[in-house]
Amino acid sequence: MLRRWKEEKGEYRGVIFVRNDSELKEIRQLGGRVIALDEPTSTSGYLLPMGALMEAGLRVRPLKETSTSVSLAADEVGYLFAGDEETVFFWVLRGKAAAGAIHEGKFERFRKGHPEQCTAIFTTASVPRHVVCHRRDLDSQITTAVREVLLGMEQTASGREALRKFQRTTKFDEIPGGADAALHPVRRSMRLLESLGIPQ
Repeated sequence: MLRRWKEEKGEYRGVIFVRNDSELKEIRQLGGRVIALDEPTSTSGYLLPMGALMEAGLRVRPLKETSTSVSLAADEVGYLFAGDEETVFFWVLRGKAAAGAIHEGKFERFRKGHPEQCTAIFTTASVPRHVVCHRRDLDSQITTAVREVLLGMEQTASGREALRKFQRTTKFDEIPGGADAALHPVRRSMRLLESLGIPQ
């Protein structure tokens, strides 16, 4: 129904990154390597990067432990979950994984503390940061009223304060191009994972 802006951003995307001294320069070269991911519920640190790997013609294989010596086929990428974005970053820095995938904003923030140590080799499509949804059968008068309230909150001091308290929300707005177009990258990645029986 609407898009939620958090910390003055309405969209976000993920990056796949490597150490600067890595020989890997593009996503297709990740075959035979291990990539560290955020967690299974992350759009930018799991869903979109996984879809990108598969669209690049690579097979994905879950791993149980960090090891760059695991035996993988030339077109196969081993993946494992670090549990949070900071751990992903440091696993790559310390060589526990050849590459990592996290939210672009977090990657830039971590990289500031470790200049010239990591570089992004792939950036996913941008998707809405958050969306407001409603039941399909919800009365249209209710959805209209909710929409009007949310769209108008940033216009008043009390509304802006309420937004700030809700996890640093900036505002709500209409989804540019409509929800179907905006969420297409997410749905595409979900279909690719579902085709392999990988849960999201």
